[in-house]
Formats: sequence, structure tokens, C-alpha cells
Amino acid sequence: MKTCNYLREIVLFIIRLIMELSPVNERIKIFWRYTGMRQHVLAEKIGCKQQDISSAVNNKYKPKLEIITGILVEFPNVSSEWLLFGKGKMMKSEASEYLQSEESLKTDEPVVKLFNCTDCIEKEKRIEDLSKEVKKGEYTIDLQRERIDSLKEQVNALRFQLQDIGGKSSDTNLKTNTA
Repeated sequence: MKTCNYLREIVLFIIRLIMELSPVNERIKIFWRYTGMRQHVLAEKIGCKQQDISSAVNNKYKPKLEIITGILVEFPNVSSEWLLFGKGKMMKSEASEYLQSEESLKTDEPVVKLFNCTDCIEKEKRIEDLSKEVKKGEYTIDLQRERIDSLKEQVNALRFQLQDIGGKSSDTNLKTNTA
């Protein structure tokens, strides 16, 4: 029984260690420097507070999800794999599908608005804002799915290690009991 509790404590410690040593903050700092923006400008662009950027950059706290999703939504050429897990390059080699689709919609023809009333303009702005929020929500969901998959892999690896350790400790107990 003591062995199981000890092994549980080891597994919990390893999980906490993995979570605490996540260098997402460092990659946010690298990205911030890459943009050349002041922290308050970046914060405004991605929809968070300057304090949140400062805290992430200075490793005071784990970055808020709004920072990560904001970066990925407002800078679609940033690789989510790199930002979250440090895999690959910071910038995607190809333009994102979003930018490509936006480019394909551009024409030389002037945009004709059917309505010019103030109420209609406000509604158009609201639609644009809501569309942006929907995209952020979709990114958040995708990021959470990726994070869940990553955590499942880590849990399975730890379970395998735990079984391996448990098997070795029971073999050791059998040898000492028979001697």
C-alpha cells in the first residue's frame, strides 16, 4: 500500500513538473520581440491587458488562454504547434488558409454597401466583432483539443512507467520475501 501511495506521489510530482516547466511564456516573449510592438500595442491587438503580456513575458504567471488565442487569431501565420509545444518554426512557411481565402476575395472593384444608415454601419461592425469572437472561440476549442490529446499521451506514458515500476517493485518484494 505504501508503494502505491509513493508511486502516486511521484506521478503527481512529474505531472506538476511538466505543467510548471512549460516554456510557453518564453515563446510568447520571443514572439513579442519578433513583432517589435510595445506590450500595450500587442495587448490591444490581441484583446487582452498589457499586464497579462507583461506577466507572461516576465514568467510571473502562466499565460492566459486569451493571450494564446489572441496571438493565433490576430497573427494566423504563427504556428500553434510552435507556440504551444515548441515544435517546428515560429512562423508557418505558407500563408494561412484564412489569408489565402481573404486574398482570393479581393478584387479591384469598389465595395458597394447597400445601406449607409448609422444603425446599419453599427450592425456591420457588431457582425464583424462577433465573427472575430467566433474565430477566437474556434481556435480556443482547437487548442484545448490539442492540449487534451497531449495530456492524454503524457498520462498514458506515466501509466506505462507506473506499471513498469510497480512490476519491478513487486518482483523485488517477492525476492526479499523468499530469501
